[in-house]
Amino acid sequence: MKAILALDQGTTSSRAIVFDEDARILASAQRETHSFYPHDGWGEQDAIEIAESPFAVAAEGSARAGTPATAHAAVGPTKPTYAPHRGVRRHPASAAAAAAA
Repeated sequence: MKAILALDQGTTSSRAIVFDEDARILASAQRETHSFYPHDGWGEQDAIEIAESPFAVAAEGSARAGTPATAHAAVGPTKPTYAPHRGVRRHPASAAAAAAA
């Protein structure tokens, strides 16, 4: 069976949903990503946590669905930071910097 893995990385969590060929949800997984506030008006997140969490939820969702990675017909990420041609920052993500961009 082929499956579709959808990945969503929001401000507060990463989520994976595995669908079958008829768009029925087989399984999902979610992991919170933490924000910290070093100064008034600053909101930051750990870049490593942001980078690792989609892989963790993808593996967990796939395991729950019983679909190995080779069974995925497609993977769809929904976070614009996955586009290096857009000037992705390689340091803590800053909400203030993102808003200014």
